[in-house]
Amino acid sequence: MNELNHSDPNNSSSQFLLANQMFEEERYADYTTLAMKLLDSETLPLQEKLVVFERLSEIYTGKNESLLKASQLIYDKHSKDFEVAKNHVLILIENQQTKKALEIARKAANANKENYHAWRLALNIASTYWDYAVLFEDAKKALEFFPTMPRLYFDAAKGAIYAKKLNEAIELLAAGELYILDDRQAGALYDMRKGEIYFAKKEYKKGIIAFESALNKAKNKSAVYSTYALELSKANIATEVAENLLSELKNPDQDRNYFLAHGYLSLHSKNYDFGISLLNEGVKATFNNAEIFDLLGDLYFRKGAIDKAIEAWEEAMVLESRNKNLSQKIKEKNIMLQSTIKSILIFIAIVTLASCGRSKDLHEENAIKLPKVKEELLISRLDSLSENRPDHFYTKLSSKYSDSKYNVSFKTSIRMRSDSALHALITFARIPIYNTMVTPDTLTMVDKRNNCYMKEGMEYLKTTFGVDFKHENIEELILGMPIAWDDEIAYNQVKDPYNYVISSTSKRRIRRQDSEDFIIRYFLSNDTRTLRKTIIDSPKDTTSITINYYGRELVNGFNIPTEGDIKVDTPNDELFIDFKYNKTSVNDPRVLYLAIPKRYDRCE
Repeated sequence: MNELNHSDPNNSSSQFLLANQMFEEERYADYTTLAMKLLDSETLPLQEKLVVFERLSEIYTGKNESLLKASQLIYDKHSKDFEVAKNHVLILIENQQTKKALEIARKAANANKENYHAWRLALNIASTYWDYAVLFEDAKKALEFFPTMPRLYFDAAKGAIYAKKLNEAIELLAAGELYILDDRQAGALYDMRKGEIYFAKKEYKKGIIAFESALNKAKNKSAVYSTYALELSKANIATEVAENLLSELKNPDQDRNYFLAHGYLSLHSKNYDFGISLLNEGVKATFNNAEIFDLLGDLYFRKGAIDKAIEAWEEAMVLESRNKNLSQKIKEKNIMLQSTIKSILIFIAIVTLASCGRSKDLHEENAIKLPKVKEELLISRLDSLSENRPDHFYTKLSSKYSDSKYNVSFKTSIRMRSDSALHALITFARIPIYNTMVTPDTLTMVDKRNNCYMKEGMEYLKTTFGVDFKHENIEELILGMPIAWDDEIAYNQVKDPYNYVISSTSKRRIRRQDSEDFIIRYFLSNDTRTLRKTIIDSPKDTTSITINYYGRELVNGFNIPTEGDIKVDTPNDELFIDFKYNKTSVNDPRVLYLAIPKRYDRCE
């Protein structure tokens, strides 16, 4: 490694030869170190730097921070050289920095105005990444220097479509056609662009005629097929024709427009699952896929999977989508998601004592009759389970919530100190959303996305929802204990040969529904050792809540659930939330702490 110490800028030529030797000997780690110094040299000629960079490109391929750094070094020293700028632009695109790549390509074009390839580089990026305002502006600039190049009129017309200068787009194509001569493929592309313009003007008949003319002229029809199908699918007309066009496209001709067309067809037909599946294939099969992620988010949202929709839109943002409305869309849907998750939190709380009603058939799950067990024994078992509460508890819950509108997945980290406090951190897509602390007296919730908080006494739930909610009931729900068990109530066994059921009222009154009080039924396991299910009913409405526990594990002497779910049937909807326990520990004391940042205001 001592030879690296000779990388004196005044001796750059010898260092260049040394670097060549390292490369030939495949000493790539040493080569990379010396190459960075050479690229930063003030004395090494540009052509030799380009050789150094080319060899680095052979060592590193694709998205790579080292190659990006090397590209930046040589660009900083020689930004006016078009070859250097082009290399840097391509590396930036590989690293998904397309906006910066376009900025540098435009600088290169303006610095090399007589170089057609410099303009083409900038225009190709603007077109590929849907930066149509730039495409329109730069293509018209380029025409000042190259007025006989038909491709420039073609690009300018594309930009004009999205600038809503549709008549000017037609005029640009008419001017460009003078230079096409006998090039049928170019003529086909011009007709295809006319089709796009007419569709933008909603003159669909003219648009279809233009696309059909393009198909008749084109030798390679794949671009026309996918663009024609995309315009039909966006307009939601002649969808069978669009599907037939798409069926003609096989790999490798299934480009971005192919996947977008399928996405729009699925959106309009409400075949969301098919569209989601195909667009997920599309983001893997294409490189410039920000707009596919954008449309994928729309499909997820229509399906009700708000969390996945936001994930897809945020990925589109990372990939530098040019959709100017995307950030607002994410913000609005984030608010909706937060509202949904907040409702879930309240729902979980209320579920422990909520009003419910419709009585269900008790002959469930068990297919065989169970041996008779005395009522006193079952009540004694539940009484014992209600007292078996650990001092400390920790778990991570993976949950899915769904109703007729929404489908949300989230994770909750829970820490509890018995009869004292419960701390819950809710995350969505690995991002913390709500930080919550519940004590016997207070409910505190910090909204980390909206930078606000709520802090209320526990009577807040009773005032808001008419429920006399208690802190301990959350503990009972999470620990799989009998909820709201009261040893002063005269419980009764329900005569059910298939289940061991204890009710807070008699079976006769359940059927009559003539009680004003809540009716809670506790279902024990077949060995009567654990709680299997709880059903909470009320005669006042037609809602039923069922809490199921599907598995148990012994953790430090306590029988803790491994998974479960809550089902709520109402006259208007069916709500469902499941939960799986991970990394559970019992009586392993952990700090329960919730701080409200000073900059946070109260949530409205």
